[in-house]
This record gives sequence, C-alpha cells and structure tokens, in this order.
Amino acid sequence: MKVMAIYSEKQLLDDLHSMSNDMRIALSRVLSDIIKSDKIIEDSEVAKYAKLFDVDEDSIENTNIHSQFFRAHELTFADAVKTLSSSLVSERIVSETTRSRKREHLTNVVMESSRYVTSGSGYYSPSEAVLVLALKYYLSEKESVDRRYDIQSYPLSDLFIGKRFVFYIAEKDDFGINASLSSPSVFHVVSHLLSSIGFQFVYIPHIRELYKSRGSKWFRMMSLLLFPDISTSKVDSTYERMCEMRTDVFVRDYLKKKMGFARLGTAPSLMVMLGRDQVICKDRSEKGLRMKSYANLLLIHLKKGEEIIGTVGEFVRSYSQLVSSTSYTNMNPRFDKFMFHGVYQMIFSLMALVDSHPDFYQLNFMTGKHCKMFVNDIYIDLRPGKVALYMLIVYESLFSAERGIRDLSDQSYADAIDERYKKIYSLLTQGQSVKAHVANRFNQTVDDIKKEMSSKLDSTRVLPYVKISESQLVSTAIPLDKIYIDRMPLSECEEWQGL
Repeated sequence: MKVMAIYSEKQLLDDLHSMSNDMRIALSRVLSDIIKSDKIIEDSEVAKYAKLFDVDEDSIENTNIHSQFFRAHELTFADAVKTLSSSLVSERIVSETTRSRKREHLTNVVMESSRYVTSGSGYYSPSEAVLVLALKYYLSEKESVDRRYDIQSYPLSDLFIGKRFVFYIAEKDDFGINASLSSPSVFHVVSHLLSSIGFQFVYIPHIRELYKSRGSKWFRMMSLLLFPDISTSKVDSTYERMCEMRTDVFVRDYLKKKMGFARLGTAPSLMVMLGRDQVICKDRSEKGLRMKSYANLLLIHLKKGEEIIGTVGEFVRSYSQLVSSTSYTNMNPRFDKFMFHGVYQMIFSLMALVDSHPDFYQLNFMTGKHCKMFVNDIYIDLRPGKVALYMLIVYESLFSAERGIRDLSDQSYADAIDERYKKIYSLLTQGQSVKAHVANRFNQTVDDIKKEMSSKLDSTRVLPYVKISESQLVSTAIPLDKIYIDRMPLSECEEWQGL
C-alpha cells in the first residue's frame, strides 16, 4: 500500500486552498502529529509544512496565522481526523457514487500531504507509518453507524501505557474469537506477525497464564523487587485478581473505568496504540501553555466469523508497505521470561497500584451560543439551559456556604440563585441572555440531567453526578482541579471568580 505521488506540488496546494478553514486547521494538526511522531523534525519537513499552509517570513507574524495553528493544537488527533471526515457528511450529496468519489479524493489529498511533508518517497518511519495507516483506514471507509475502523484520543494520567502494542479487547459476545486465540498455535502466529513489525500483542488470558504458571511465591518475590512498599496482603489480593483476569472484566473495570477509555465499545476489537501527543488545554498566557497528554488509538472492530490471523496479517502487510524498515526485535513474552515494560507494566500497575476509586475524569465546558459539556471526551447532550444549571450546581457546591443549592422556597435566596444562573448562562453562551426562574421544574430538570449523564457514563462513583441529599441539598462532589472552561482550569478563569 505504498502511497504514490499522485499530484504535482501545484495540484496539492490548489486542493488545500480549496478546503474550508476548519479542514485546513484539522489537517495541520494531523500533519504536525505525523512530523513529530518520530521525535525528529527535519528542516525540509518544516519548510514543506509551512508551504502547505502559506506561511513565510512575511506572514509568520500574522496573528491570524498564529490563531489557526493555536486552534489546531487544541484538537486531539481523533478530533482532527473526524473533522476531515465529517466534511463529507455535512455536504448535501445525494449520489453515493459522488460521495464515494469525494471520499477517495479527500483520502488522496490527506495521504499526499503526509507524503509531501515527510520523506516524499511514500515510505515512513515506523511511528509515522502507523498514523498514516490509521488515517487511510478511517478516511477511506464509508460512513456508517457500524464502522470497522475508529480513531479515539483519551487524556492520560501519569500511568505509562506503552508505545507499540495491539490489544485484543471484547466486553460482550466475542463471536468465538476468544476461543480461537486460546489455541496456542493461533496466539503464537498472531504474536509473531505483530512482533515482526515491532508491536506487542496483548491478550489477557495469556498474561493470566503467565502469572498463574509462576505461582504466588514468585509473585511475592517479584513484587519485593518492583514495589517493596506494597503490603503482603495487597500483593496476595493482586495476585488473586491477576489469576482470575478475564478480557471483558479488564476492559470494563480497568480500561474504561480506571483509565477513562470510556468509548471503546463492547464488540471484539483490536486496539492499536498509535502514539501520544500534547493538546493545549488553556489559553495563551505569560506563564506559557498548559498541555495535556493524550493517547491516540485505532480500533479495528472484528466481525462474526472473521479469522483473526487474516485480519492481523492484512494489518501487518499494509503497515509493512508504508514503513521504510522492517527489522525489529521480538517483544512478545515467553513463559521463561517476565516482561515488565510498556503495556505489561501498565497492566500490573493498574491492578496493583491504582486506587479502587480512581479519579480519571475531567469536566470541560465549551463556551459558545450552543455551549457544550464533556466528561473527558464524552459529550453530554444537554441544551444550554441545562448545561448552565449543571454548572450552577457545580459552582454552588464549590463556593457557596451551603455547598450546593438548598430549598428554593425562600424567595430572596431563589432570587440570588437566579442572578447567578443568569451570569453563568451568559458566560457559557458568550453573552446570550436568559429569563431565569431556577425554581421552576427544578427537580425535574435535575432528574433530566442525571438521566442524560447516566446514559453516557459508566459509573456515578467515578464520574461527576448530581446528588439530592435527604435535606434536599442538590450538590456535586467534583473537585475544583477537575473543572475546565474551554480547556482552561476554572481556577484560572478570571471572569468566573466571585460570581
């Protein structure tokens, strides 16, 4: 699947000039991630990147140019890819033939742009190649609710999750794929195929057997070497959990709830680690930028009756056609070796060290006429009035003497709450006004908010929720450092202070 030079430089530049501003911003994010992925930025890459986006010595001081690149780095890799893809959905295209032709054209433009800014040969470094392959998979696929490929980006905690792995995940019916992988011959073929291109294959039942085969005494000794501060009782309970690990439980309790990878779905899939990047999560200031690390993942959803060896073989073939070198070291574990790096270290740390009531979430309010609310990357579908009401509850829980909103039958208290609601609504909607009567249908509106959040979030214990206590105090238990406005910490937003 070598990407050939299908355009002249002029044709490519003309195509980019015809793109909408949002698409150019998204493309600049995608290309910058590809350029930076191998940790080496060549002079030629900088020059070509600048040429694609009309940056030269005269325009580099232009504030609009800076604004566009700033906006690009507020996007995650997944945001950027899906912005490019959504351009096909937003267009009023009746004919599927026309849509297919436009999809192919968009994919070619993005692929050619990737080729242009890197080596120009159509071959890539390993870290570049996996991003380019994910782009090709996603952009060339027909839009549908049951897509085969998905790209997702998730904020990371301090837990290192490894660099190059393919993780088999499934939470519900796995179509017999698990039974196939349980065959040593199938597992080893898949492992060696992926190892041949430098990827670890992660299969929970295999890891479980690695631990069980060594026994609890070995596990205690190994824990003394790695984590001497963990009590013996906790080491023993961790070993018991390790020996009972199942793929569905690990996906639900560890990847989704503890790591915050909430949108992995339940169908059997191969989760490919694409790499990490940095996203701007606050506005420019004299103190500099606040950056957040994200993991970028490619999901390959598997179908009933699919042969996993064939699927992995196709991935390996497509990747190998893009990459400039295919010499790798076998990174998959044998029974006589214990792997403690990358994703294997992450699995051990998740089960042994991460608190059972984790805090991996972030509440982000995005301002605008139609303001939006997200928990991590999960969109909570509420109208602006309900978003403002939820923010009011959050705000009162943090800063009011009551630590929440109490009974609104006291008219003077209700009036004060109404005024604060108006201010919050105006800030969230960037100046829009609202007639505020918070007491009207208050309990029903709170129930509506709870229902929408519960439908999107796996656990109210882990993620933000609205709680009505016996004294009818409506409150939340969200710490200040988890709340952001336009990806900027609430504590640093001057206009939100002292409402």
